[in-house]
Amino acid sequence: SRDLIRRQEDIMTRLLESEKAMRERELDDTRESQTAKDEHERNLIRFDEYKKEKQREVEQLRISTPGLSGYYRQKALEYYNRVLSF
Repeated sequence: SRDLIRRQEDIMTRLLESEKAMRERELDDTRESQTAKDEHERNLIRFDEYKKEKQREVEQLRISTPGLSGYYRQKALEYYNRVLSF
């Protein structure tokens, strides 16, 4: 009957609209997480600032180290180099 055909067309239209919406969601790049990328960049900036500050502190320690004998001076330099490598 005519009502059955109309209902079937409505159902088909809804299915096609649903399929189209699903395809658009898959293709929508704006739904990807941008905040994580931004956070990663901010963390890198903070980490670089931390490393620079740490290097300044180690340099200050290196300069202010009292006169050590050869063995202890070498051990102190090894320690400072190890600290800077992290």
